[in-house]
Amino acid sequence: TDEAALEAEAHQAPRCRRSPALLILLASGGVSAGGAFMWKRPVPPILEFTTAGMTDLNRVAGSMPFCGLAINSEAGNGFDRKHLKVAADAVGARNLWHYNWQLNSNVHVPGVEFLPTIKEPGLTNGLPTAGENGVSRIVLGWNEPDDGGQAGRDWSLRNHPENYAAAWKADMLYAQKKGYTDFVSPAMAHDTCWLDYFLMACETTSGCKDLVTYLAFHRYRPDCATYKAQTSNMGWREDLGYILTAHNLMEKYNRRGFRIKGIIWNEFGCLTNDWRSASSQAEQLQYMKAWYRDSVMKVLKGDAEEISTISDSPLSKWINHNGPDAKRGTHYKLGMCKWQHPKRPYTSGADAVKAIQSIHSMAWFSIHLDRNYLWNRGELNVLGRLYFNTCKDAPAHDKASPSTSPAPSTCHTAQPHEECYNHVMWAKSNGIHNHPHWYLGLHPGSSFEAFQAHLNQGGHGDCPVPC
Repeated sequence: TDEAALEAEAHQAPRCRRSPALLILLASGGVSAGGAFMWKRPVPPILEFTTAGMTDLNRVAGSMPFCGLAINSEAGNGFDRKHLKVAADAVGARNLWHYNWQLNSNVHVPGVEFLPTIKEPGLTNGLPTAGENGVSRIVLGWNEPDDGGQAGRDWSLRNHPENYAAAWKADMLYAQKKGYTDFVSPAMAHDTCWLDYFLMACETTSGCKDLVTYLAFHRYRPDCATYKAQTSNMGWREDLGYILTAHNLMEKYNRRGFRIKGIIWNEFGCLTNDWRSASSQAEQLQYMKAWYRDSVMKVLKGDAEEISTISDSPLSKWINHNGPDAKRGTHYKLGMCKWQHPKRPYTSGADAVKAIQSIHSMAWFSIHLDRNYLWNRGELNVLGRLYFNTCKDAPAHDKASPSTSPAPSTCHTAQPHEECYNHVMWAKSNGIHNHPHWYLGLHPGSSFEAFQAHLNQGGHGDCPVPC
């Protein structure tokens, strides 16, 4: 493929820019019985809880299963307890969580955690107590403040993320008093720069940094019919660049004192070309296989061939993050976030591998008028079987994030007279070239500290945690 044509293609406007109005309305509960759409704020149902739905309190606080479901029982889709039970039977109840963009749910299966959503700033009234009646100790934050159809319909919130750190702190402190221990950032529809400016404001707001535990992102594609896990496929490169951008934000702010554990991709799915409806099951299968099973899951399992495809292909240099980076003295502007042209040395492919490895959980979006795409007559269909058979084998993440910077008193970067230094230099100059499968997520241009951290995690070279 001609590289000049690829570069021109890469400069086109991103094709995954927003959730469509129809699906936004569905997720918001804005569907009338007659099929007409109207904006309305969902009223949390009055629930009667029993100990049968109680969360297993022996589960590690803040631990998150990989398998997630973004789904609610609205729009005539028929979702209820039997559907969730079938999914739980497929993966194990303790390996599954679900959410519905609201504070409460009337769908419960013992062992399956429900994650409440504080959908917009200040909408905390009715937040249930964490750790009881099937409710997780993890709370989801504002839903798509960068999108005009969701929380971002508040013009000020959408246009001035730097003004909302105090509001976030207030909401999450309220959640903390209700027993929540982990706090998922505002979920981005597409504009990662919004989150960058929000986190920069949070950094300088006292107590705010401790109230962001995960970063959340959504992703929809209208081109699933032609989507392939190949670097020649623009859609695949876009997804790799998107997760790379998320990871860059996590590392940027962990270096500044945050302790973000990882990334949650808590909505993803396929849409028609006009963004108005869910695409066909065949197209959804194409995307789920190419992106979820054959890209994300293979990297998480350490598949050397897939990692090499992402890292070493000549076209991997066209994988890159969105920007520009938020900096002091600058202000967020709607529409400013764009794909950034890669610069030498071209390491973004290997960096994208590392980004995928920081994904802690993903949730398929399964809601459409009159149907669910993962079930058929109460049983998992071919799409549902593929999804749950894939996610149940996801490797567990450690409780501590590998990107979390250690306290200065507990870290030490190896010096030339020390044994660890020699091991790091050998790994950088020889090992990575002769045995690249030993250094997953690294590349020859990775920093000295990155190699030292890798050796430390593997218990090699008597290497301490680097600074």
